[in-house]
Amino acid sequence: MQENEIHEEIYRVRADLARECGYDVDKILARARKDLGDLEAKGWKFVSLPPRPAEKFGVVNEDPPES
Repeated sequence: MQENEIHEEIYRVRADLARECGYDVDKILARARKDLGDLEAKGWKFVSLPPRPAEKFGVVNEDPPES
């Protein structure tokens, strides 16, 4: 794959954030919520998309084949 400076920076920032939070998903998400709150307080606006209907995911509920 061709190297891309933007991708490299995203991976670096992600790794730094994970390291700072001790690779704890709950801490990473709490940090993200705090950062979003800080940006909203500065006047940034965010859009939330509605959830997709379940049938769009292609979920199939059937029994596995018998051996």
